[in-house]
Amino acid sequence: RKYTLLGMDDLFIDFAGVRNQNHPVRNAIKGLITGHNLQLELRNGHLELVDSQGVSVARLSTQAKAKWEAQHKDVQEARVLAIVRRYITGIQDDQFRQSCEGDAWELTIVELVT
Repeated sequence: RKYTLLGMDDLFIDFAGVRNQNHPVRNAIKGLITGHNLQLELRNGHLELVDSQGVSVARLSTQAKAKWEAQHKDVQEARVLAIVRRYITGIQDDQFRQSCEGDAWELTIVELVT
């Protein structure tokens, strides 16, 4: 087995941030705990990590998608390692910051097993 950590560079870190505070994505992330299993799925041209209820809780970055797209079906497990809080004050681009909702949101750090 091969274990790969999907870190901050591998994720669209503002995936939850561009959704409203009561969006199913944000609510699903709040329900995750370390060890939860996810699925890596191709959805609408993006690779997304999906919980057991079918809600996308993370999206891979463009760079990570290019790496994993051809082999995403080889992933045997996708396991939550941590939940990280991102603050709006960390966004440098003023225009993009305006598209985000709230002061903070969480993102999911995951380990893939192939």
